[in-house]
Amino acid sequence: MQPKLAREKMRSAERLRAGCQTELFSDGGGPASHRTDGPGTVGILFQVGSTAMTVSALGGQDDSVSGPAADGFVGGGLQVGLWDATGTTLLASTTVLSADSLVGTYRYRALASPITLQPNTSYLIGALVGGAFEPFEDNAGAAKFSAHGATIVGNRYAIGNSLTAPTIDGAETLGRWAPASLLFSSP
Repeated sequence: MQPKLAREKMRSAERLRAGCQTELFSDGGGPASHRTDGPGTVGILFQVGSTAMTVSALGGQDDSVSGPAADGFVGGGLQVGLWDATGTTLLASTTVLSADSLVGTYRYRALASPITLQPNTSYLIGALVGGAFEPFEDNAGAAKFSAHGATIVGNRYAIGNSLTAPTIDGAETLGRWAPASLLFSSP
């Protein structure tokens, strides 16, 4: 990892601790392809652990193909959504902007009102990526992303040029992609 990026990740972690917020997903580093195919909503099915999560913000990964400086999103924004496990109920959505706070490799936009995710319950999270939208990182051969306070249950996607619940099984290694994340606190 480049020293500048490592220092920024450490500062981001310190800011999170100070605000008592935790990122749902973190980028473990390492190689990944920068996928531009699609477009579609790419995400993860995850199960909350034994403690509820109060979600304050949704985030999108700033996949800076041009370098590690996190240059912002193609087109200036990235649509992110959070659904129940079946994808029938949209619980929250937002457009994360290039100017929003960068924490680790994700930019976050605060929700108008926090929402609570119940313990031992599964949810879908995804971002509209690929095609003319933001590229996303994918490492089909190994887990690149890890979860905090939850377990990754499956890789999911949906095809199309609008934000849609990602309910198609993405198979292969769990944690191969995570273009969307969230910030949470535990009560």
